[in-house]
Amino acid sequence: MSEIAKSGLLEYILENAEEQAKRDGRRTTAEYVLFNCFEACVLYGDRTAEKAGVEKDEIRRVKELFEGSKINNDICVRILENLKKQESSYMDGVMYSKLLINTQMHAEKENAASLTADRILQAILNEPSQIIRDALQNWEEVDSADELPWDLDDMDAMWSEDADRDADGESREKEQEPGRKDAEFLKDLTRKVKEMQSVLSAQVLGQEHAVSTFVSGYFQSQIMLRSDPFRTKPGATFLFAGPPGVGKTFLAERAAEVLGLPFCRFDMSEYADGGAVTEFSGAAQTFRGAKPGNVTSFVYDNPRCLLLFDEIEKANIDIIHLFLQILDAGRLRDNYMNKEVSFRDAVIILTTNAGRRLYEESREKNLSGIPRKTIIRALREEVSERTRMPAFPAAICSRFAAGNVVMFNHMEAHTLRHIAMRYLGQSAAAVSEAFGLEIGIDKEVATALPFSEGGNADARMVTGRAETFLNAELFELFRLMASESSSYKIDRLKKIRLSVNLSESDPEITELFYPKRQKDILVSLLRRPWREKRFSLKNA
Repeated sequence: MSEIAKSGLLEYILENAEEQAKRDGRRTTAEYVLFNCFEACVLYGDRTAEKAGVEKDEIRRVKELFEGSKINNDICVRILENLKKQESSYMDGVMYSKLLINTQMHAEKENAASLTADRILQAILNEPSQIIRDALQNWEEVDSADELPWDLDDMDAMWSEDADRDADGESREKEQEPGRKDAEFLKDLTRKVKEMQSVLSAQVLGQEHAVSTFVSGYFQSQIMLRSDPFRTKPGATFLFAGPPGVGKTFLAERAAEVLGLPFCRFDMSEYADGGAVTEFSGAAQTFRGAKPGNVTSFVYDNPRCLLLFDEIEKANIDIIHLFLQILDAGRLRDNYMNKEVSFRDAVIILTTNAGRRLYEESREKNLSGIPRKTIIRALREEVSERTRMPAFPAAICSRFAAGNVVMFNHMEAHTLRHIAMRYLGQSAAAVSEAFGLEIGIDKEVATALPFSEGGNADARMVTGRAETFLNAELFELFRLMASESSSYKIDRLKKIRLSVNLSESDPEITELFYPKRQKDILVSLLRRPWREKRFSLKNA
């Protein structure tokens, strides 16, 4: 009997699950399939339905299974988090293959036309793994650190109750229609921001306060836009301040992905010279080589978008003045198109490394408690290294203060270690896939990488080091194996394991990797060569 074909939706889900597992440096499992089923059919069902070969009815059946089992996005995220706490093993691949084979056999017995996503999901729910079973049993337990500043569960229940009430007659239904639409909007928005909180918290490490502030600000902006149809100012504006390499740009990128918004990043160092205005908002067609502005044309084509203006302090002062119009009036004229472009529906994020005295001189480990006024005052006092003039005029600082101002924290050692582990796993998975080698990396390697970067280590440096580390080590290994004096043959190589040899190390170095107790140690947050940062190294 020939193998039954997979449906277009199932092919799409399995492909995404396998890619995600590779990025995490793990084998594909039922947990990854369940997560991607939910993402494709519940979170982004409308977008998935537009793909070729995907049937809407199959998406509906998958949604009904999730509703019946009461699995939501929080549960799916927790399932993956718990999965990643366990070591990936050979048996993971065996159980995944068994799942596919058994489901296919049942489909063939029933003479099904194809193997569908709802069949796979039903099989997973019929015989859930211990991780899925635990998540389903404890789904009501919420980590208070992940909660938003308002009670979204109560709001969600309130909207549901309103939606479930029966109307007393056709005339009353028509009379209440606007109110029902508003309630439906609030219900959907509440669920959306809860899901966004979960996803961003899992991806942006060490910046819980920044994530909560962004989600809260986005929620409030959507309420304002809905309640004031005549509002012209951008609904959501954020200023991300703090040290370089702590996740400001990364949070903006992930937020755009989660919200499903067109995204464009503008490196403001490219708008530092006197002619930058024409690049920003276009040049009149009477000029040679004239073209639409980079910013205005993108917003004109994508009114609902997320714009990231990276390191705003590096922009020319004329560009800074353009932001007065954008943040005040919510519009900017494109000189090439000769049209006013509205920024009303755009989410605007500006990042800055200015205000150094706040994070270089402060002895506080947690910078998230710095008041908004203190941050704005530090920006107002910042002097441009290029012009020796104030980087931000008082007028633009007052506009910043009207939005959401977030100070990002320094990266702690245990957070840098988790980041290193994530990217080492992704590199190992990529090499394994390309060359058929089994690669193992001990957790001590991830601990050593931030230390190897010295006192100035940050998330960007550790990420770059982790992404190149494995390739550099493989090059050195193959170079030695290829030498004439070596008895090893590269073509016989099947398995590689990377570890840190601490057998002859000083006891104080060994304790950095295996702390016996919490201890104040000198670690990777030297703000300047002569200025040290001490904090507790946590057992991970």
